[in-house]
Amino acid sequence: MVHEKEGEVDIDFRLTQTEKRWLVVDVVLDGVSMRNNLRSKFYKVIAKKGFNELMRKMEKKLKASKS
Repeated sequence: MVHEKEGEVDIDFRLTQTEKRWLVVDVVLDGVSMRNNLRSKFYKVIAKKGFNELMRKMEKKLKASKS
């Protein structure tokens, strides 16, 4: 993919197959796993401020993305 500001960006999808279909389990952008990156961020928030704060932040982002 070519991004107007970043230039060429490699995108890879990690898939797993169930009995009926394929599921995307990770997206890797320029060698960086989105799954691992988000997991690390989630753990940091939980360790510092707790699970409820993580949920609050996620709900806030979801609400902002819908408006």
